[in-house]
Amino acid sequence: MGSMLTDAIKGNISPGYCNICQQATLFRLHGDWHREQLRCVRCGSIARWRSLLYVLNQQIPQWQNMAIHESSPGGAVSGYLAIHANGYSSSHYFSDVKPGTMHNGHQCENLEALSFADESLDLFITQDVFEHLLHPERAFAEIARVLKSGGCHLFTIPWFGFERSRKRVEIHDGELVHVHPTEYHGNPVDPNGSLVITDWGQDLASEIHKHAGMSLQIITVKNRIRGIYGEGLNVFMSFKPN
Repeated sequence: MGSMLTDAIKGNISPGYCNICQQATLFRLHGDWHREQLRCVRCGSIARWRSLLYVLNQQIPQWQNMAIHESSPGGAVSGYLAIHANGYSSSHYFSDVKPGTMHNGHQCENLEALSFADESLDLFITQDVFEHLLHPERAFAEIARVLKSGGCHLFTIPWFGFERSRKRVEIHDGELVHVHPTEYHGNPVDPNGSLVITDWGQDLASEIHKHAGMSLQIITVKNRIRGIYGEGLNVFMSFKPN
């Protein structure tokens, strides 16, 4: 209780309403990075997840009845989507498993070579995935292929908007070469985490259009009552032309 009181005095606790557990709650900051460390005390959701759901509800309010696939799900927002979306499916990637098959309770899918039929999905969701792909251009193109006309790729990534994208890791003669200090993020199916390959920047939209023919919309949410505030809370929506 003393720790909660100290955080309240410091302004690290604020009241509000969580759109994931759908309850009045307190949002408690567990560090300096609001994006990942501003948590709902009831369900444990972080600001990045609440931001994605907020944009989904605002921009695609009929999503509950759509054919939705999420790659690499994890956390409270993925659970919420699985419960409330009638056509929700999800997958993780396992390098030694055939895409489209089940492994340890999960469907295996490689974003760079999806097993879905052309124009079979309304909405494709990825949360902090595209910074880890060796060939993201292939994944953008594959998502465009499996989306129906007018479909959307809804995603989050760490984004350095005023800088050009840069590769932290490059492939030389089939070998990975680290050109910047190594960085790993958490992975729900690998305790070793996922290596960061790309720091995405201002040329993201042109890269998506070049490889997938889709237009990008960037939405930044600031809503203190919903526990969505701080830096880096951008949600990205790529739309396939009708």
